[in-house]
Amino acid sequence: MSSDSGLVKADALLHEARDDVAAFDSLLEKRAQLEHEFNSLADACLLEKVAQVERIEERLEAMIARQRDKIQSLQNHKPGLFKLPKARGVWAEQCQQAQSRLLMLADRLEDVQELKHGMGSKNSRLQVLVVQKTRMNHQELAQELDEAQIAVRVHRLHQQQLAKKKQTQSMGLGQSLTIER
Repeated sequence: MSSDSGLVKADALLHEARDDVAAFDSLLEKRAQLEHEFNSLADACLLEKVAQVERIEERLEAMIARQRDKIQSLQNHKPGLFKLPKARGVWAEQCQQAQSRLLMLADRLEDVQELKHGMGSKNSRLQVLVVQKTRMNHQELAQELDEAQIAVRVHRLHQQQLAKKKQTQSMGLGQSLTIER
């Protein structure tokens, strides 16, 4: 009878292990689906941001060209020697303001181009911002994804602990067998 109860117990353990594997496979599949959905949303947002960066870059380049034209026009209309000092002062101030604005626009363009060139890297600033925006705009999906990822980690840790426990038990059994000799 003990062999029959042992077989029943072994069958129950086998059935439990199969159920556990099926549940884990289901969990992995759910996580993969959630990741795919989240990544699709993030990719769409990234494409939108790439287009936005390109539009900003084009606008800044156009503004820089207009500012250079304005500076050139100011240079061409320099007040003559016979103009009042106040007129020359106003002109000099306009030139200074135009130069300052040109430098500011050039700095902004450089920042935008740096952002644009960094977009290809995996952990670019833009990529991080897109993930944050996607998480904020789709909080429920982000929470489900986080929960699925945590569940997978917990399951794997549990499996590792069980494996260590079995290894420790088998080592203890092996030691007890050698001690009895």
